Amino acid sequence: MEKPMATIQELRSNLAAAVKKARASNLPEDHAAAKAAGLAVAAAISAGAKPCPKCEAAPHGMVQQVSVGRDILEAFDVGCLACHNHCARGFTPELAVDAWNRGVDAYADEAAFDDKGSLVIVPAGWRKPR
Repeated sequence: MEKPMATIQELRSNLAAAVKKARASNLPEDHAAAKAAGLAVAAAISAGAKPCPKCEAAPHGMVQQVSVGRDILEAFDVGCLACHNHCARGFTPELAVDAWNRGVDAYADEAAFDDKGSLVIVPAGWRKPR
């Protein structure tokens, strides 16, 4: 399933605009608009992801800032909000969804990114890919 980054960036811009617009005088409506915008971003990131294998809940998409060496990059997470510390990560939403659907867990053993930006699990004692 194709998820153009422009669409996700547009949804994130809508979320930022909704949060910036929120005022105390109109809080219930503004909160609902910001929440809906945030859920639209999450749905766009996690589109095509299978339900959680542990609890069958729908997965949630997130954007995280991660450090890779000396660089701070955006990474996309697809995870379960009901299961503690259960997610998959990739440098694109497609890679995160693919890792999630394959059962890769960013919190199991030791996680590392390969040269294509996919999260791989490195069993304890093995070296991380360079």
